[in-house]
Amino acid sequence: MYWAGASRYQIFLEKGAYYLKKGAVYQVGQPFKQKDKRTGKVSQMYIQNLFYNFRENKVTPSLSVKKQPNTEDFEKFDERLSNE
Repeated sequence: MYWAGASRYQIFLEKGAYYLKKGAVYQVGQPFKQKDKRTGKVSQMYIQNLFYNFRENKVTPSLSVKKQPNTEDFEKFDERLSNE
């Protein structure tokens, strides 16, 4: 990030967002399967972004059906685990 000219508040926000995403259980682009409660159908979802909920004090992911740019890293890791 370009720090020159940024306010002190903006710098602290960027640092906080970085450490929250670094310490989260989930990562952006990580695939997982989600079961629809109504139909019972299982679908593949991807984490699009992470948000911090101050009221509940937890990180909540936003989901997407589309693959994210770094999803192939997770898929390669899953292939290596299944081959062992």
